[in-house]
Amino acid sequence: PLEAQVKLLTFLDTQGFMRVGGIKIEQVDVRLITATNKNLSLLASNGEFREDLWFRLNVVPLKLPPLSERREDIPPLVSRILEGLNKRYGTEREISRDALDLLCRCELSGNVRELQNILERSLVLCQGPTILPSDLPERVHSSISANLPDLGEGNMKQAVQKVEREFLERACNRHHRQVD
Repeated sequence: PLEAQVKLLTFLDTQGFMRVGGIKIEQVDVRLITATNKNLSLLASNGEFREDLWFRLNVVPLKLPPLSERREDIPPLVSRILEGLNKRYGTEREISRDALDLLCRCELSGNVRELQNILERSLVLCQGPTILPSDLPERVHSSISANLPDLGEGNMKQAVQKVEREFLERACNRHHRQVD
């Protein structure tokens, strides 16, 4: 909310705050790290986010691409998440290579949080010691088939050409290039 933004801006400017019920300002030496999935520059230009606060926060911007653009990060993330979940639930479950492959190919629009959610659900509902593709939620399976291009009619050569074109278009879009 804009009211909270004013307080945060004041804190950043003064490096101090007043405790609830306090009468003097407490000085602190802190570094603030923020994260968002919103376009704050656009929100600031629309008047939905304070522009002066945006300038204070945008000192060292780091843009982390979504998991769909760095699928190679998914296996180590899965390993780390499963390690934590196994500790929490007192289990020793693993994930099968096929299930991991499905996770690497599915669309994870919720990024790491969605991956955590999928793995926790699968670990809890899994019947055996290994998470299998059948243990993954239906949305994982359906997101993969939704990402496949419609091959329509034709022979194998035409289908391969269509898939290759789709692959190249996605790569060009990811790197802001025009496809001819």
